[in-house]
Amino acid sequence: MPGGKMNQKTSPLINVLESRYGATGQLATLGYESVFDVSRVTREQFIREHRERISVQSAGVLYDQALGYAQQVAFRFRQRRLTRLVQQTLGPFTVPGPSYDEQFQVNWHQMSAVDAIEANTSPAAYLVSLYNLAIKQENDNASAPGNNAIHPLAQRRPDIPKLVVDNDSLNQRLPALTMVNQILNSAIEPTLPTGKTVDEILAATYYPHTLPYHFAYQQTTEGFAVSGTSLADVIQQVDTAWPYFIKPITGTDTPARKHAIQLASPLAPPLQALLKTPPYFSTHMLTLEQLTAQWGSGDYSTTEMTLWQDLSAHAYVTPLQESVVDGPTELIWNGEDVAAKITLKTSGGQTVVVRGKRKEYWNRSINNASMTDGAPYQRYPQLQFIDADNAELDLRKDPLRADFFIRMQQYSDNKSYYTDISFTLILDGNERPVLYTTTQKDFYKNQFGINPDLIVKDYPTYFSSVKILTERTGLTVSQLENMLCARVGGDTVVLSPNIVIRNAIFTNGHTDQTPHMPYHYGAVYLHAGKKPAIAMMQDDDGKLTLTGLTDDRLDRLNRLMRVQRAMQLPFDQLDQLIIAGMRAEGADPRKADGNLGLYMNANTTRLLGVFCHYRQHYGATAEQFAALVHQITPYAITPNVPLLDRLFNSQRLFDEPYTLDWENVDYTATATTPNKGRDARIAKQLAAGLKLTDAEFALLAGLVAQHQGNITEHTFPNSLDAVSALYRLTTLARWLDMSIASALALIRLLDNAKMLGDDRPLLAQLAGVPSIAVLNENGEGKTHDVLDGLMLLSNAVHWLQAQNLTVEQCAMWLLPVPPHIGNQRQLDFIRQLSESVARTLVTPTHYDHSGAPSIDTEGKPIDWGVLMTEKELVNAQGLVMDNAHTATQTQIEAAVRAVVDQQKLEAAEKAQATAALSALIYNAQQSQRGILSSTLAQLLAQPQAVVSSLVRWAGSTPCALLQHTLALSELSSAQQIPADYLALLAMLTRGAQMSTCFQLSAAMLDAYLAHPAWFGETHSYVDGTRFCHVVSPRLLSRLVASNVTDRKRFARLFKLGQR
Repeated sequence: MPGGKMNQKTSPLINVLESRYGATGQLATLGYESVFDVSRVTREQFIREHRERISVQSAGVLYDQALGYAQQVAFRFRQRRLTRLVQQTLGPFTVPGPSYDEQFQVNWHQMSAVDAIEANTSPAAYLVSLYNLAIKQENDNASAPGNNAIHPLAQRRPDIPKLVVDNDSLNQRLPALTMVNQILNSAIEPTLPTGKTVDEILAATYYPHTLPYHFAYQQTTEGFAVSGTSLADVIQQVDTAWPYFIKPITGTDTPARKHAIQLASPLAPPLQALLKTPPYFSTHMLTLEQLTAQWGSGDYSTTEMTLWQDLSAHAYVTPLQESVVDGPTELIWNGEDVAAKITLKTSGGQTVVVRGKRKEYWNRSINNASMTDGAPYQRYPQLQFIDADNAELDLRKDPLRADFFIRMQQYSDNKSYYTDISFTLILDGNERPVLYTTTQKDFYKNQFGINPDLIVKDYPTYFSSVKILTERTGLTVSQLENMLCARVGGDTVVLSPNIVIRNAIFTNGHTDQTPHMPYHYGAVYLHAGKKPAIAMMQDDDGKLTLTGLTDDRLDRLNRLMRVQRAMQLPFDQLDQLIIAGMRAEGADPRKADGNLGLYMNANTTRLLGVFCHYRQHYGATAEQFAALVHQITPYAITPNVPLLDRLFNSQRLFDEPYTLDWENVDYTATATTPNKGRDARIAKQLAAGLKLTDAEFALLAGLVAQHQGNITEHTFPNSLDAVSALYRLTTLARWLDMSIASALALIRLLDNAKMLGDDRPLLAQLAGVPSIAVLNENGEGKTHDVLDGLMLLSNAVHWLQAQNLTVEQCAMWLLPVPPHIGNQRQLDFIRQLSESVARTLVTPTHYDHSGAPSIDTEGKPIDWGVLMTEKELVNAQGLVMDNAHTATQTQIEAAVRAVVDQQKLEAAEKAQATAALSALIYNAQQSQRGILSSTLAQLLAQPQAVVSSLVRWAGSTPCALLQHTLALSELSSAQQIPADYLALLAMLTRGAQMSTCFQLSAAMLDAYLAHPAWFGETHSYVDGTRFCHVVSPRLLSRLVASNVTDRKRFARLFKLGQR
């Protein structure tokens, strides 16, 4: 062995192979001491196990040669069975006697080798024997008692007789899961509907709850996960509109942009479709029996639904809807107890009347919001079916169904709305009314696997057994408790003691509810934010049952359970996340256009997608992201501590804990400010909890005051919205790995480009109250929202990091040019340029000495200066102008010839004048531009070759810049430099900086300036206040110049500044 002593235990053939393939010592180290050790493993196994040490190709060739050596050694051994020593010792006695081969002349070439696949001792022969034995035993037992219980092999494994046994199949390693899937496929396929595949059926089947299984989505997401990316990232980056922040979002966005957000979550398409499906049931399914007896009680009170509002004066109205013919649409305020009539149109087109009123003297009619002493009381809708109102209906013969909803409204000038309550009236006068439609029965059959024949009364009664519910959902009792935020004996929700409860019903003794119910936190979606809370009870036999189940809550439970399994989040955190999104829909309670019923929809899938994007890239948690789109939570599940306290009360830095009291805070107050001790303490507590410096807190507090408080008085409310805004801005900056100032600069850049539209600035969303777009009838957002803004921020930051750019650079280049004050360096530039250019001006003296005739053939004088000015070749100052006549030397000569030809001169004189004047103007042009290029190049620290292009890019021309400079030649101080000239110099400086940063060549700039359409633009200049629309990334490949990558970065950066 090279470099050391050969291992005596290792076959020389192994050493030869190691040396030949650069694997010295490796085979022996791995236990291959002989070529026979190599031949004992299959070729595929050898390559797979050693491709890391030896290349795949070398490992395959090495194996083949080792196998050849092994066969040769075996052949030689069989040839020389007796050793030379034995032959010498035995002598003549070793002469062989008669043998089978000699006697019968067997043709061994027609026989199989010992290790061949067709040998009767091979694994294949064993498999065939085993199969035949199984078939024989099945046949022998066919007539035995109990033979009906036998499941024949032909049914269990119909694929075995069709299997081909060859060397490939014998040596191939096949995962057991692949075989199982193939067998299951063959068993399922005969039962499939015509034209359907197994994958299609699995993707459309929802029970058991491990389904649906979307093979394509699963394979795609797992494949991308291996490479460290996601399906959403890939969809975005292959979109022709990527990166998305180069132009404002419009209604004509590419589908990829919309779908990428939703596909960022682990929710497969069938599950997303389920979440977007409208609810199968109303909040309350009321029978004729319930309505006749007058439905409604304190169990359904809406006064307790929030702690943060005074709900002393609220009632219910019937908003505009197809099923309501007539009903109360406005709240009243009086002491009368008049039952409100609601006239409904049923699904069959008939009309039915129900009445709404309240029981007690403090509970007026359904739309009467007047208060009484001791308010707030429990308020709840009450509905009653009165035969006299519906005398013409025969509900035994013609049962009816009617669907409608009422809306809870606070009586005030602002008309704040809080929740929708939907009803299905099942008006069936028969003894056994039909409670469910076919669609509703199919829901339970498809989602829970329930045969309708099993239901004696209704589905909620059936599922009230915890045993049945857990069996049908696959949940454990512990998981069910976590979902309900309740266990036997009470709930598991805790509320921070450091927040003031504004709803007095929790302190005045008019309710038995606590301020920490599951419909307040943890199971809000399951309860739709309404009473009564689902409770778990246990009888004397240990049997667990649930109270408060409804059909609507079972529908919600089904959706929530499936999302939780996909998202792998604790139930309470998932609930907090999706409820934050639902409450952010619309956001303004005065418009009543949000998701007041708390239903899952397309926005839910968008929310989960953006959350998963932030979780993947920034490690965001559900409660953190919920605060980004809505509010910090003061709740938690015992024994956890609420986020509000973890942020601001984890360390006792102050004598008093931070308390959210809803009162205004002067964020500029200090310990020495008179009568502002509370304000100063709260400001310090907020800054300390968010780990902000005084300057950073003052900056953010000013923004929050601007959007939620009073910026003039330096105050903002100490409320959940305001504190959440501070947390939102701070957390976003840290997730994006940016300083507070840089993050705000980026947000302003996006807002300056109107990325979310003219009336949807992102900073207002983040520093104010975020909102998620209300959906139209097609399930699409009517506007752009905070989710779009969060994705824009993330995309922009990733792009900047990839291009090694900073926000400060972008802000300096893209924001409007601020007012400037001249400095001495700029004044020196003006003086130097003016002085140098003055020597190159084309004056009358130059024309006189140019050699051009000064008198025509008629004896009249020729004023060449006037003629050249009229032709727009030279201006009155003597500067060569910039236009089509002066673009090239040839064009100058053509323009001069056109002027000379109009003069009365001899042909020779015309030729002389053309040559002399063309040379004069061309030389002056070169001198003037040369002086400008050298002087400006010195000022901008740029190569002279790009200066002319930079001047035109800044919206000027060399002649115009020189003319402007000459006009300022008499200035005596820098302060006298006019603003428009300073703005032009600032634009030139910007262009120079970008040219340096992106290594832009003069050829690239000239191509863009001459042909902006190549870059998808209509014009290519700068208007003096900001850079206009510049290069389109999609068309960069059309340029012939070099450094394509840098041009792409340059182009996309400038796109950020458009509009």
